[in-house]
Order: sequence, then structure tokens, then C-alpha cells
Amino acid sequence: MARPIISSVLLSLSALAVSLDPSQYGHEFSALGVYDQFGKERVLEVNEKVLMYLAGKTRTLETDFFNGREISHLGDVKKVFGALSLIIVLFSAVFIVAVVFAKEKKRTIGTMLVGGSAIVLGIMGILSIAVVIDFGGTFSLFHELFFAPDTYLFDPATENIVNLYPEALFASFAMKISLLSAILCLIFLFGGLCMRQGIGKH
Repeated sequence: MARPIISSVLLSLSALAVSLDPSQYGHEFSALGVYDQFGKERVLEVNEKVLMYLAGKTRTLETDFFNGREISHLGDVKKVFGALSLIIVLFSAVFIVAVVFAKEKKRTIGTMLVGGSAIVLGIMGILSIAVVIDFGGTFSLFHELFFAPDTYLFDPATENIVNLYPEALFASFAMKISLLSAILCLIFLFGGLCMRQGIGKH
């Protein structure tokens, strides 16, 4: 149970950290021609509103940039982000309780960190390979798992959401999430190994 807890928290933290960070979007918008299509000021304004909404800082998304279907889909995305935030809170609480009642606290924490980090490294390795080989298929599978059919397919000729957030942006974000997860895992893995082996004892 401990390993899935650590791995779930690490994955959720990485996904939210990248997806909700406004600084991650500027380069992507420029490189993918989004600024050229809609204008930089308009893009930044809409994206700020979207991120505020997805982060739960606003209850509704007030903009005429999207139609009803697009806003409904963003509402579904907000629910996924809310679930990730809940996972972080609940699983962190479970982790703390497990540590409090553990007989050998340092060794228990170390084992949990090592096991959880190893799981995430494996998942991120598989995800990275899938992104490189066939991101389109991986992206479609993700939507099939998390969203209802016919709620996430949009027409780029008439709907702005797929032009503001093109598939290539998500491919880049997937690699960034994998990289951040790997970095966190290596930190946790090293810390866990130190605790298990008693490094730092006086």
C-alpha cells in the first residue's frame, strides 16, 4: 500500500506543477504559432483565466473565447485536476499516519520512498517511450480513460480550444512531467536509501 501512495503523490504533484504553471506556456505558444493566430495579449489573457479556473481559484470560466462544449470539457479537466489535488492531500495524510504508527520510522519511511520512487520511474520510462513512439495514440487513450465519449473531440476550423492548446503542446508537457517526476524520484530514492542504510546517524 505504501508504494502506490508515494507514486500517486509524486505523479500528481508533477502533473499539477507543470500544467498549472503559467511560465510553462509562453515558449510553447510562441513556438507553435498560437500567438500569431490569436495575438499574444489575447492568448495570455485567456490562458490565465483557464489556469485560474482549473486550479479552483474561480468557480466559473467567464470568456467568449470558447463555446459551450469547450467550456464543458474544461470543466471535466478541472474535475481531474481536483481529483489529483485530493490524492495529494489524502495520500499524504495516510503516509503521515503510517509513519506515526510505524515501529521503525526511519526504515519505514526509507522503504516507502524507495519503492514509490521506483514505481514512478518505471511508469515515466514507459510514458516517455509511448510519447516518442506514438503520442497521438497515447493522448487519445488518456482521453478515453478520463472523459466521456464525444466530449473531447473538437473541430479546429470552428473551435478555439484545439488551436489554443494544440496536441504538440501536450506532447511537450508530457515530457516535462516525466522529467520533473524523474528528478523528484531520484531525490526521494536517494533520501530513502540513506534512511534505510542509516546514513547520517551520529
